[in-house]
Amino acid sequence: MTQIERRRLIDRLAQLGPEAPTLCEGWRAQDLLAHLIRREIIPHAVIGSWMPSRIGEAASKMLSDLDEASWEEMLEMFASGRPSFSPLRIGAIDSVVNTLEYVIHTEDLNRAQTPPIIEAYSDEEQRHVFSRLGTMAQLIFARSPVTVRLNAGTFGTKEMLISKRNDSAVTILGEPVELALWSFGRDEAADVSFEGSEDDIEAMKASRMKI
Repeated sequence: MTQIERRRLIDRLAQLGPEAPTLCEGWRAQDLLAHLIRREIIPHAVIGSWMPSRIGEAASKMLSDLDEASWEEMLEMFASGRPSFSPLRIGAIDSVVNTLEYVIHTEDLNRAQTPPIIEAYSDEEQRHVFSRLGTMAQLIFARSPVTVRLNAGTFGTKEMLISKRNDSAVTILGEPVELALWSFGRDEAADVSFEGSEDDIEAMKASRMKI
């Protein structure tokens, strides 16, 4: 399932081109693709660039080459997949690390266009997103002074760590992809609603951890 989301992201990047706007402030599609490559294809270069001597020089050269690469070369680099030593080649790790990454960045592209691109996600994909979100949301809402519930309608409800600071609760309602977008800070783009007192909702929003 995660590889389906990866393919969708690659196809959308290829369709829109390097200058397409995104929801990520200050980023065009080319900046987003460079981020994906650094994160997934050459993370060793990012780490190695801080090291002294030849290791650091070689790593810095890889990053410099990326900066100078054409859009087509960057697409090919990302589409060709992870290096042989990458733990992301293990399906379970890939799912945990990248499912939300791919979906959210696809929507960063889709919803920044005029008019926005409407993506159709299958029920299976929505369930997969909700499963992955349940894990990450424990971290995102860890500082919330109230209990947080994610209500995805027919896809179920997930309750975050019950707050011992306050007996109140806030429920966030929406489809899984919308809940993921809001949880990761795409407030303006996400189609969600809230149940709870205004004070509790604002306190929950203010405590949300940025990831």
